[in-house]
Amino acid sequence: MRTRVLRITEQFRRTQRRVAPAGTPAAQALAATLARLTFGELPAWPDSETLVPPVRRYWFRRVPNMNLWVLYSFDDAHVTARAVVSSPPVPVGGREG
Repeated sequence: MRTRVLRITEQFRRTQRRVAPAGTPAAQALAATLARLTFGELPAWPDSETLVPPVRRYWFRRVPNMNLWVLYSFDDAHVTARAVVSSPPVPVGGREG
């Protein structure tokens, strides 16, 4: 099974503090989702791709049982958490996670 090192951006930290403050159920669910992003194939079902201005393509995954979505990018060795948002991103190509 493939594993990747998790990287957290400053933008992710800022958005996390706003939508999933430390010690809350949302923060716990978010941590579990980030852990799942570090192993296995990416993108995985039900991940979807979205466009983020200016013109970047990121993948996103919904945090189970929460109105939160993690935006991420990845390569063979790393997965980078870019942001966490509280409204669903618009998927590219109609595939929705």
